Amino acid sequence: LGYLNFAVMILNKAQPGLRSSLARHHHAAKRITAVRPRAAAGASAGGKAPLLEMHVSNDTTVSVPISQQAVKQLQAAIAAVLQTFAAKQKAERPQRWPMMEWRFKSSDDPEASAGSEVEFFEVYCNPNGFSSAFEARTLLTLRTQGGVKVSSEAKLSALQADVENYLQQF
Repeated sequence: LGYLNFAVMILNKAQPGLRSSLARHHHAAKRITAVRPRAAAGASAGGKAPLLEMHVSNDTTVSVPISQQAVKQLQAAIAAVLQTFAAKQKAERPQRWPMMEWRFKSSDDPEASAGSEVEFFEVYCNPNGFSSAFEARTLLTLRTQGGVKVSSEAKLSALQADVENYLQQF
């Protein structure tokens, strides 16, 4: 997996025996902190896009090399769904609200480097399924040119914070 430009960092959910074995042999803490290919760790060097690190749960982070322009578009989509939740809170009658579907395709992004292996990245949020933005969850789907596909849920508020952290780099 070292050839991938993204890293799925998986924090320990291993069996207790494996944790203690790793701690003895590698002088590690009782918790494995991250697994990240070397190529992804230095992705911002050498002209590649910086990494957007998304905390999808308490123990999983997905890092994706993506352009600043694409992340700004994601930020605008998140702002729009937050406005939808605000309108939903003020509404006197129940109704169907528009869903957020944001898609990134490396072929459509002029800032994407020619060697980028991220082919498709999608964020989906249905405000009809949640009572407020604080409870809302998004579905993240990431696919590489090599055929690796990762799908996971993430809190909308966590995704918003991750996007803001990414944009603070610039």
